[in-house]
Amino acid sequence: FPSHDNKVVGVSVTKGKFVLGDEIQAFREGNNFGKAKIVSLKFKAKNISEAKKGEECGMMLSPELDMRVGDIVKCIL
Repeated sequence: FPSHDNKVVGVSVTKGKFVLGDEIQAFREGNNFGKAKIVSLKFKAKNISEAKKGEECGMMLSPELDMRVGDIVKCIL
């Protein structure tokens, strides 16, 4: 969803965690369509440094990716 001039990706963490600064890969229908870095993590309006399994958050990515409902975001380990 848009936020000012940036796009925020809303996610539900189903495994592990996301940490600010992590590199991610985005998948659609099983195909990798992009890589990016998490440059901002928020819960409601509050900045957070990580989101764990069972939590929801909003993340801003650099570069921005054309994310859609149902896409999967995975950390690059």
